[in-house]
Amino acid sequence: MREEHPASELVFERRLIAPGGDTTPPGEAPKAIARAADNPVVSATLHTLLRLRTLAREETAVAVRKAEDEREAQLARLVAVRESVARARTETDLEDVLDLAAYYAFRLRSEMAERREAARLAQKERDVEQRRALHVARVRDEIAMQNVIDHREREAVLDESRRDAARMDEIAARRREGG
Repeated sequence: MREEHPASELVFERRLIAPGGDTTPPGEAPKAIARAADNPVVSATLHTLLRLRTLAREETAVAVRKAEDEREAQLARLVAVRESVARARTETDLEDVLDLAAYYAFRLRSEMAERREAARLAQKERDVEQRRALHVARVRDEIAMQNVIDHREREAVLDESRRDAARMDEIAARRREGG
């Protein structure tokens, strides 16, 4: 009969080690942050980080609006090229050979210009999508930081209420002993 080695029953859990040496399971707030709820330096640092993340989010929001404006301007240029071709076709005298040759030369140049403008528009649309993705990431960062701050504030309130309850229990115990 074979004996089972106790190590075979161990379950290993993946843990992250924070710069302060705190081990935190993935997806949880670092315990050092929760434990330091009363530390004003940590609070000030977190609020500063939140302001920086807010500024970064606002910066990406401006970048998204700028990219959307550039895309709209590019779309307007593409529409203008298409309208000029349509206008030239209606103004061309189909009976005049020189006018028809000039129209086809214009049409060829316009086709190349339209392709260039369409490629630029596609690039502008990719830029908008990239900037939106970055903006979403920045918004999530800001929300995460706000959640950490809110969690710390809730922990501070709970710690204070626990201390108050302990003081009240101590007062009640003294009264029972004394009277």
